[in-house]
Amino acid sequence: MVNKITSNKSYKQLAEYYDELTNLRVFTVYKSIIGKTKGSRMLDLGCGTGNLLKYYSSKNETYGIDGSPEMIKIAEAKDKNTYYSVGDIRNFKNNKKFDLITCTFDVINHLPTLKDWERLFKMAAACLSAGGIFIFDFNTIEGFKNYGGRTIFKKIGRDYILMRVKAEGQICFWIIDGFIKKSSGLFKHKKFIIEERSYPNKLIIKKVKKYFSIIKIINLDNNRIYIKAKKRVA
Repeated sequence: MVNKITSNKSYKQLAEYYDELTNLRVFTVYKSIIGKTKGSRMLDLGCGTGNLLKYYSSKNETYGIDGSPEMIKIAEAKDKNTYYSVGDIRNFKNNKKFDLITCTFDVINHLPTLKDWERLFKMAAACLSAGGIFIFDFNTIEGFKNYGGRTIFKKIGRDYILMRVKAEGQICFWIIDGFIKKSSGLFKHKKFIIEERSYPNKLIIKKVKKYFSIIKIINLDNNRIYIKAKKRVA
Protein backbone atom coordinates (compact mmCIF):
# COMPACT_ATOMS: atom_id res chain seq x y z
CA MET A 1 0.00 0.00 0.00
CA VAL A 2 1.26 3.45 -0.92
CA ASN A 3 1.57 5.89 1.93
CA LYS A 4 -1.17 8.39 1.06
CA ILE A 5 0.25 11.88 1.17
CA THR A 6 -1.79 13.02 -1.81
CA SER A 7 -3.06 16.58 -1.42
CA ASN A 8 -3.55 19.86 -3.22
CA LYS A 9 0.08 20.53 -2.32
CA SER A 10 1.15 18.02 -4.98
CA TYR A 11 -0.78 19.86 -7.70
CA LYS A 12 0.66 23.15 -6.49
CA GLN A 13 4.24 21.96 -6.71
CA LEU A 14 3.75 20.10 -9.99
CA ALA A 15 2.16 23.05 -11.84
CA GLU A 16 5.43 24.17 -13.41
CA TYR A 17 6.06 20.65 -14.78
CA TYR A 18 2.50 19.98 -15.93
CA ASP A 19 3.01 20.76 -19.63
CA GLU A 20 6.03 18.49 -19.89
CA LEU A 21 4.25 15.61 -18.16
CA THR A 22 1.06 15.89 -20.23
CA ASN A 23 0.39 13.20 -22.82
CA LEU A 24 0.36 15.08 -26.14
CA ARG A 25 -1.45 12.20 -27.81
CA VAL A 26 -4.51 13.02 -25.72
CA PHE A 27 -4.40 16.63 -26.93
CA THR A 28 -4.30 15.41 -30.53
CA VAL A 29 -7.32 13.15 -30.00
CA TYR A 30 -9.32 16.03 -28.50
CA LYS A 31 -8.55 18.27 -31.47
CA SER A 32 -9.81 15.50 -33.72
CA ILE A 33 -13.03 14.96 -31.72
CA ILE A 34 -13.84 18.67 -31.39
CA GLY A 35 -12.77 19.60 -34.91
CA LYS A 36 -12.84 23.16 -36.16
CA THR A 37 -15.17 25.41 -34.20
CA LYS A 38 -15.82 29.13 -34.43
CA GLY A 39 -18.06 31.35 -32.32
CA SER A 40 -18.72 28.66 -29.72
CA ARG A 41 -18.79 29.18 -25.97
CA MET A 42 -16.49 26.57 -24.49
CA LEU A 43 -15.70 25.52 -20.92
CA ASP A 44 -12.87 23.20 -19.84
CA LEU A 45 -13.30 21.61 -16.41
CA GLY A 46 -9.96 20.96 -14.73
CA CYS A 47 -8.23 23.02 -17.39
CA GLY A 48 -4.75 22.71 -15.87
CA THR A 49 -2.39 25.16 -17.59
CA GLY A 50 -4.86 25.85 -20.38
CA ASN A 51 -3.30 24.16 -23.41
CA LEU A 52 -6.58 23.00 -24.97
CA LEU A 53 -8.30 26.34 -24.44
CA LYS A 54 -5.35 28.26 -25.87
CA TYR A 55 -5.74 26.30 -29.10
CA TYR A 56 -9.39 27.42 -29.47
CA SER A 57 -9.50 30.78 -27.71
CA SER A 58 -8.76 33.02 -30.71
CA LYS A 59 -12.01 32.05 -32.48
CA ASN A 60 -14.27 31.11 -29.58
CA GLU A 61 -15.42 32.38 -26.18
CA THR A 62 -13.42 30.20 -23.81
CA TYR A 63 -13.55 29.58 -20.07
CA GLY A 64 -11.47 27.40 -17.78
CA ILE A 65 -11.90 26.21 -14.19
CA ASP A 66 -9.29 24.41 -12.10
CA GLY A 67 -8.82 23.74 -8.40
CA SER A 68 -5.16 24.78 -8.49
CA PRO A 69 -4.40 28.53 -8.33
CA GLU A 70 -0.88 27.75 -9.54
CA MET A 71 -2.20 26.03 -12.68
CA ILE A 72 -4.55 28.93 -13.36
CA LYS A 73 -1.74 31.45 -12.96
CA ILE A 74 0.29 29.67 -15.65
CA ALA A 75 -2.77 29.39 -17.92
CA GLU A 76 -3.52 33.10 -17.63
CA ALA A 77 0.06 33.98 -18.52
CA LYS A 78 -0.02 31.98 -21.76
CA ASP A 79 -3.57 32.79 -22.90
CA LYS A 80 -5.06 36.26 -22.47
CA ASN A 81 -8.20 35.42 -24.47
CA THR A 82 -9.66 32.92 -21.99
CA TYR A 83 -11.57 33.65 -18.78
CA TYR A 84 -9.96 31.54 -16.05
CA SER A 85 -11.13 30.93 -12.49
CA VAL A 86 -10.23 28.77 -9.51
CA GLY A 87 -13.02 26.48 -8.39
CA ASP A 88 -14.41 23.01 -7.73
CA ILE A 89 -15.32 21.35 -11.02
CA ARG A 90 -18.04 19.34 -9.27
CA ASN A 91 -19.83 22.41 -7.99
CA PHE A 92 -19.23 25.78 -9.61
CA LYS A 93 -21.40 28.80 -10.28
CA ASN A 94 -21.72 30.21 -13.76
CA ASN A 95 -24.77 31.92 -15.21
CA LYS A 96 -23.71 31.25 -18.79
CA LYS A 97 -24.75 28.36 -20.98
CA PHE A 98 -22.07 26.63 -23.00
CA ASP A 99 -22.06 24.98 -26.41
CA LEU A 100 -19.18 22.69 -25.48
CA ILE A 101 -17.84 21.46 -22.14
CA THR A 102 -14.71 19.34 -21.87
CA CYS A 103 -12.98 17.53 -19.03
CA THR A 104 -9.61 16.46 -20.40
CA PHE A 105 -6.45 14.51 -19.58
CA ASP A 106 -8.14 12.06 -17.13
CA VAL A 107 -9.06 14.90 -14.77
CA ILE A 108 -12.20 13.04 -13.76
CA ASN A 109 -10.08 10.15 -12.41
CA HIS A 110 -8.80 12.53 -9.73
CA LEU A 111 -12.26 12.81 -8.16
CA PRO A 112 -12.45 10.59 -5.05
CA THR A 113 -15.82 8.83 -5.54
CA LEU A 114 -18.20 7.71 -8.27
CA LYS A 115 -20.76 10.03 -6.69
CA ASP A 116 -18.39 12.91 -7.47
CA TRP A 117 -18.18 11.75 -11.09
CA GLU A 118 -21.97 11.83 -11.31
CA ARG A 119 -22.07 15.29 -9.71
CA LEU A 120 -19.74 16.47 -12.46
CA PHE A 121 -21.95 14.91 -15.17
CA LYS A 122 -25.03 16.55 -13.69
CA MET A 123 -23.29 19.93 -13.41
CA ALA A 124 -22.01 19.76 -16.98
CA ALA A 125 -25.49 18.95 -18.30
CA ALA A 126 -27.00 21.85 -16.36
CA CYS A 127 -24.45 24.28 -17.81
CA LEU A 128 -24.88 23.23 -21.44
CA SER A 129 -27.20 24.95 -23.86
CA ALA A 130 -29.83 22.92 -25.74
CA GLY A 131 -27.98 20.42 -27.91
CA GLY A 132 -24.70 21.18 -26.14
CA ILE A 133 -21.82 18.72 -26.25
CA PHE A 134 -19.84 17.21 -23.37
CA ILE A 135 -16.52 15.45 -24.03
CA PHE A 136 -14.37 13.77 -21.41
CA ASP A 137 -11.84 10.97 -21.08
CA PHE A 138 -10.86 8.62 -18.30
CA ASN A 139 -8.20 6.06 -17.50
CA THR A 140 -9.77 2.63 -17.25
CA ILE A 141 -9.21 -0.03 -14.60
CA GLU A 142 -7.47 -2.08 -17.29
CA GLY A 143 -5.33 0.96 -18.04
CA PHE A 144 -4.28 1.18 -14.40
CA LYS A 145 -3.21 -2.45 -14.57
CA ASN A 146 -1.24 -1.82 -17.76
CA TYR A 147 0.38 1.35 -16.40
CA GLY A 148 1.43 -0.39 -13.18
CA GLY A 149 5.15 -0.88 -12.84
CA ARG A 150 6.05 1.78 -15.40
CA THR A 151 8.91 4.15 -14.70
CA ILE A 152 9.45 7.42 -16.58
CA PHE A 153 12.52 9.62 -16.23
CA LYS A 154 12.61 13.11 -17.74
CA LYS A 155 14.85 16.16 -17.66
CA ILE A 156 12.78 19.34 -17.50
CA GLY A 157 14.88 22.47 -17.71
CA ARG A 158 17.50 22.23 -14.96
CA ASP A 159 15.49 19.66 -13.01
CA TYR A 160 14.88 15.90 -13.24
CA ILE A 161 11.60 14.05 -12.76
CA LEU A 162 11.26 10.34 -11.95
CA MET A 163 7.69 9.03 -12.21
CA ARG A 164 6.65 5.55 -11.10
CA VAL A 165 3.20 4.03 -11.38
CA LYS A 166 1.66 1.67 -8.82
CA ALA A 167 -1.75 0.15 -9.43
CA GLU A 168 -3.96 -1.34 -6.71
CA GLY A 169 -7.18 -2.53 -8.35
CA GLN A 170 -9.39 0.48 -9.03
CA ILE A 171 -6.78 2.89 -7.63
CA CYS A 172 -3.62 4.09 -9.32
CA PHE A 173 -0.82 6.07 -7.69
CA TRP A 174 1.50 8.29 -9.73
CA ILE A 175 4.57 8.54 -7.50
CA ILE A 176 6.74 11.42 -8.64
CA ASP A 177 10.19 12.30 -7.36
CA GLY A 178 11.48 15.71 -8.37
CA PHE A 179 15.15 16.58 -8.18
CA ILE A 180 15.26 20.36 -8.22
CA LYS A 181 18.60 21.95 -9.09
CA LYS A 182 19.57 24.82 -6.82
CA SER A 183 21.87 27.73 -7.63
CA SER A 184 24.63 25.97 -5.67
CA GLY A 185 24.51 23.10 -8.16
CA LEU A 186 23.11 20.71 -5.57
CA PHE A 187 19.68 19.08 -5.92
CA LYS A 188 16.70 19.29 -3.60
CA HIS A 189 14.41 16.26 -3.53
CA LYS A 190 10.63 16.68 -3.54
CA LYS A 191 8.10 13.85 -3.58
CA PHE A 192 4.56 14.06 -4.91
CA ILE A 193 1.86 11.41 -5.00
CA ILE A 194 -1.18 11.77 -7.24
CA GLU A 195 -4.05 9.33 -6.72
CA GLU A 196 -6.52 8.36 -9.42
CA ARG A 197 -9.59 6.14 -9.25
CA SER A 198 -11.62 4.40 -11.91
CA TYR A 199 -14.72 2.23 -12.15
CA PRO A 200 -16.10 -0.43 -14.50
CA ASN A 201 -16.62 1.03 -17.98
CA LYS A 202 -20.26 -0.10 -18.19
CA LEU A 203 -21.06 1.58 -14.87
CA ILE A 204 -19.50 4.88 -15.98
CA ILE A 205 -21.42 4.79 -19.27
CA LYS A 206 -24.65 4.08 -17.37
CA LYS A 207 -24.07 7.19 -15.23
CA VAL A 208 -23.36 9.31 -18.31
CA LYS A 209 -26.59 8.18 -19.97
CA LYS A 210 -28.62 9.61 -17.08
CA TYR A 211 -27.83 13.10 -18.38
CA PHE A 212 -26.62 12.68 -21.96
CA SER A 213 -27.13 10.82 -25.20
CA ILE A 214 -23.81 9.27 -26.15
CA ILE A 215 -22.64 10.19 -29.64
CA LYS A 216 -19.31 8.43 -29.75
CA ILE A 217 -17.07 6.24 -27.59
CA ILE A 218 -13.41 6.11 -28.60
CA ASN A 219 -11.31 3.31 -27.17
CA LEU A 220 -7.91 3.34 -28.85
CA ASP A 221 -5.97 0.97 -26.59
CA ASN A 222 -8.23 -0.04 -23.66
CA ASN A 223 -6.18 2.19 -21.35
CA ARG A 224 -8.10 5.43 -21.92
CA ILE A 225 -11.65 5.96 -23.15
CA TYR A 226 -13.01 9.17 -24.68
CA ILE A 227 -16.75 9.86 -24.59
CA LYS A 228 -18.57 12.47 -26.67
CA ALA A 229 -22.12 13.05 -25.50
CA LYS A 230 -25.05 15.38 -26.18
CA LYS A 231 -27.23 16.97 -23.52
CA ARG A 232 -30.54 15.17 -23.15
CA VAL A 233 -33.61 17.17 -24.09
CA ALA A 234 -35.93 17.58 -21.11
